[in-house]
Amino acid sequence: MTEAIRRCVQTAMAASPSDFVFTMADGSPVNFRVYRDLWNEALEASEVTNKTPYSTRHSLVQWDLVAGVTAVRLVEIMGHRDKQIIFGVYGRYRHGLVEKRPALISYLGADFLKPEIAAGLIAA
Repeated sequence: MTEAIRRCVQTAMAASPSDFVFTMADGSPVNFRVYRDLWNEALEASEVTNKTPYSTRHSLVQWDLVAGVTAVRLVEIMGHRDKQIIFGVYGRYRHGLVEKRPALISYLGADFLKPEIAAGLIAA
């Protein structure tokens, strides 16, 4: 886990009214039906169409590729069989993201690109 992601999770844990990190407003575990309704409301408000929650998985791969994560590491992160899926499925969607690389790296944390730092195996 990178330091940036760790801070986000710690913030969520501190704000959570229960033992769960991410909850419904009342502290209960996430209810997918309610989550999906909120997802659809957000899409409508942002005028984005035809996106499922699963599409966030595609966004993660795109951000990672632009940030400089290797295809081999993405195979491990995503649980794919080989890197052909990374290039075949996700390779064509990066248009318009390259100029956002510095912001993506800042958001993900520089240690995101170096998992050995995040794992504490080497010093930053």
